[in-house]
Amino acid sequence: MLSDRSYMRSDYSQPKTSVLVWLIVILVAGFVLQTVCLRWFGAGREFFSFFALTIDGIQSGKVWTLLSYSLLHSPGNLLHIVGSLLGLYFIGRVLLPLMGDKRFLYFFGTAVLAGGLVWTVTHWINGAHNYLIGASAGVTGLFIIFASLYPNRQVTFLLFFIIPVSLKPKHMAYGLIGLDLLGFLFYEVMGAVSPFGLAHSAHLGGMLTGFSLALFLFAT
Repeated sequence: MLSDRSYMRSDYSQPKTSVLVWLIVILVAGFVLQTVCLRWFGAGREFFSFFALTIDGIQSGKVWTLLSYSLLHSPGNLLHIVGSLLGLYFIGRVLLPLMGDKRFLYFFGTAVLAGGLVWTVTHWINGAHNYLIGASAGVTGLFIIFASLYPNRQVTFLLFFIIPVSLKPKHMAYGLIGLDLLGFLFYEVMGAVSPFGLAHSAHLGGMLTGFSLALFLFAT
């Protein structure tokens, strides 16, 4: 056969698709499927109920929603998923070479799970009938790892996609932690909707996990 001949065989291994690319593809696919079910087939409520994290869902045994909520994003706000994808990409391309595919995926999934657990406990106690969607717990968890490893690296980003702003990761982390603590204590704990439109408890769960995992990285 032609493939058995030496000149038809390559000595170079084919590059494999990284777990970062797969995560981005999965998040985009989840958003597209969610939008299609909602707008074309009228099955958005059933799809949402099966994957989104709610207290009623956990009480009825839908424990997979502690992870699957990260696959959904607001269909009425494109910036919700765009923000998650951009954060995942820019942070992931720095951390992935350091961690490797398996550890990166494990850390992201652990931050998502921790965010879901903290959100569930918070809303179980305050009795608010809200829901949780989005991958921001995983992204914020990865960001805390990045800020812990590179606290003084200058990062430039476009504020409102227009204004270039340069900050150090440690200052960005302080601001993010402060914002989520305020929103958590003054709004979410009280069962009120945050004016920032963020799931503060999920962010804090993801960030706490990120900090713990950063300590693990330093130790190893």
